[in-house]
Amino acid sequence: MTALLWAAVVFGLVVPGYRAPSYGGRVTAALHSRPQTLDPVHTRRLGEWQITTLLYDGVMRLKRQGRAAVPHLATSLAPTNRGGRTLLMELRTGVKSHRGRVLTSADVVASLQRLSGSKAGWVLGAMKSIQAVGGAKVRVTLHRPAAEFPTVLAAPTALITPRGQAPGRGYDGTGAFRYVRGSLTGALQLGAYARHFAGRPYLGDLKLVSYRRPLDEVRAFYLRRSIVSYRGTKLWGRRPGFSSRRLRSPAVTTVALLVGRGGPVTDVRVRRAIYLATNKRRLRTLVTVAPTRPAHGPVPPVLLGRRALRRARKSAPYSPTRARRLLRAAFANPTVAARVDTSGRLVLSLLVDRSRVRDTDAARKISADLAAVNIRVTITRLTAASFAKRRAAGQYDLALFRFTSPVLRSRYHLAAALAAAGQNARARRLVRRRSGLVVRIRRFMQQLPLIPLFHVGVRADVTGSLRTLRRGPWGLMRWESAHYAQGPWRPGAGG
Repeated sequence: MTALLWAAVVFGLVVPGYRAPSYGGRVTAALHSRPQTLDPVHTRRLGEWQITTLLYDGVMRLKRQGRAAVPHLATSLAPTNRGGRTLLMELRTGVKSHRGRVLTSADVVASLQRLSGSKAGWVLGAMKSIQAVGGAKVRVTLHRPAAEFPTVLAAPTALITPRGQAPGRGYDGTGAFRYVRGSLTGALQLGAYARHFAGRPYLGDLKLVSYRRPLDEVRAFYLRRSIVSYRGTKLWGRRPGFSSRRLRSPAVTTVALLVGRGGPVTDVRVRRAIYLATNKRRLRTLVTVAPTRPAHGPVPPVLLGRRALRRARKSAPYSPTRARRLLRAAFANPTVAARVDTSGRLVLSLLVDRSRVRDTDAARKISADLAAVNIRVTITRLTAASFAKRRAAGQYDLALFRFTSPVLRSRYHLAAALAAAGQNARARRLVRRRSGLVVRIRRFMQQLPLIPLFHVGVRADVTGSLRTLRRGPWGLMRWESAHYAQGPWRPGAGG
């Protein structure tokens, strides 16, 4: 039998009991979060990354979390000098977008330059300059030798767009799927791109839905109208009556409280009191069933190593007694004292993005914890656009926020935390220079430019009808390689 299998591999013979997967099939699935944009440079949410990584390609690609990035649009990326500060990238030739435009080195340079000049430009902080060399080569000069730079080029924010411009109507890209129709607020219909340079995806049509309510998503899954649910038994309370399996990914998204630019939270003692008063271990088990870790700092333990993982199994600092002492000391600050009501409680506001449905539950739990140390919290739920506007202006006391680093490295996640706190220049310097990371994290926790609560991963329930669906980095679904499994071959069943 072994010889027969080898003959089938070498000569393409048909082996009884096996049928190759066929192309085609339609899939409807939920998105992890509601997308606000499909411009790679401005994407931040997992739901946005799920779509953009299907529509566009990167120079490099990260197939699995914790593994080295591999060439994708590029065929090679290698240093040209002994110091490793100059890299030469060779690109695939003849790659065409969905509308037939040939991708060149100018598109790559323009895309990365646009990213570098944006608010997310700290991701390319190690890059000094970039230039096209002919139509199929790109030269990159770095500020420092950066062994992680191939992984940086695999970031979802570093995807390549035609002419390096923001996507227009139709979202023309080179990805494995092409845009067909739909909107960000409802459902997006994608179709397989038959001329994709890495091979056409097996699925023919992919419908990704942003459900308005959590119950709608769960109901669609249990009624088998959608094959993926990110909320599953958390709302329904029991397993479905059909075959399903569960996919989990490590906790690489940080849930934190942003602090405003004025008011009582400018006093570090108030921020430390909030951090100590929040029961982070209980909070993370109440608001999610996904893999979670209480936050000892701004960087998820999975990115720091085994020692940090062992430490994360213990409770994060939680001491209402110390929190009360810090608050009493902070009341000597006139800015803080001005916000104390007649009952002696500090009054703060907390903004929540209502498009992130689980954040409201977290906000209520945080409010209850802070009430125990004489902090009264008023929760304000805003649309995603209003939340982003208020966040950019710093017009709030506290704001519940989730951020994920587009580069799965500890230094870059710390930079993402600084950027989320509005300190983009510090984030860029952190990436640009080679400095001690432990000292930087310790300094972060002393200053608390934002208040980390817990780190969360992704848990998804998938119906048994698509057993080949796997999770990739950040917990994204690998739709480009999924296909419907064929039944066992039987004599007389046809070709």
